[in-house]
Amino acid sequence: MSKTPLSSEEISELERLSIMVDQEQHYRLLDVGRHSEASVVQAAYYKHSRKWHPDAFFRKDVGEYGPVIDKIFMGLTQAFQVLSDPKKKQQYDRKHPAQKAVQTEDTPNTDSNTRVGTRHRKGRRRRERERKRSTEASTGASQVESARDIKERMKKKRQADVLGQISMTVAEQKRKAQEHFDQGMKEYTNGHVMQAATAIHLACKLDPKNEHFAEHFRVVRKEARTIKALEFIAAAENAESFSNYGRAIEQYRKAVSYECEDATPYARLAYLLSKLDPDPREILRLLQIAVQKDPNNAEYHCLLGESYFRQGMTLNAKREFQAAIAIKKDYERAIDGLKIL
Repeated sequence: MSKTPLSSEEISELERLSIMVDQEQHYRLLDVGRHSEASVVQAAYYKHSRKWHPDAFFRKDVGEYGPVIDKIFMGLTQAFQVLSDPKKKQQYDRKHPAQKAVQTEDTPNTDSNTRVGTRHRKGRRRRERERKRSTEASTGASQVESARDIKERMKKKRQADVLGQISMTVAEQKRKAQEHFDQGMKEYTNGHVMQAATAIHLACKLDPKNEHFAEHFRVVRKEARTIKALEFIAAAENAESFSNYGRAIEQYRKAVSYECEDATPYARLAYLLSKLDPDPREILRLLQIAVQKDPNNAEYHCLLGESYFRQGMTLNAKREFQAAIAIKKDYERAIDGLKIL
């Protein structure tokens, strides 16, 4: 199935939100006020996280924007965790007294440029005065640092400063990763599997080489995906009960996208597709998965046999009908299938 590419509006919004995440603009990211109540912050997070969750783009060809979507979703989660915790919010407010407009390449920062220019002029004058005093006080070439020596010393100092900043950044990332992991394990212990998966996923992104985090994430993620799949299955079955087969197909598709262990959504989706939107290859693939996941289900073997028969694969069809009868001896549908072969 071909996927729809991102629209220019979606790309523009992704780039805008990405800048907000980089600048830690939590209030703007969630679109809430500085004095918003916790319930408002929570509602805003649920709204935006549903829209920008990576799974919401499973029918889209996101291309190079996949990592950007991940970053935005993690940024929303971090913003929620900070603004919903009074202590973290207080620390954040002290660090970010005001949220200014997002700076882009097309929006030059005039004040910043003016300050930089002023600093450069003041620095130039100061260096000129220092050079003059140094020259007047020098009694010999051996007592004066050459311009080359000064430049080399300054270069080394800048390199040391940069390395120090990088080390601090890595250390800060690891610290934040541990915080998210601890929060995730707390949520998991309290039975909040979805929130746990989100927090631990964020920890893994911040500290990707931490195998301890990764191992726990694999376990929690599997449980979370199962829960989501069951939610979609329930929604699909409800849609079927009201004969809303289009929505049922949509919900079953979402369920199978989570690769759940339950064979039901694969078989039901194949059945509905055969009635409403026949795609022989997809139907055959779905039924094969259903049989693999539930090999003792006679109905699934029979449905697969009928699908093989429609494709002219009579030997495969015979095998599935016989498998159905081996499970359920008097299964008339399978018996009738063998008769027409």
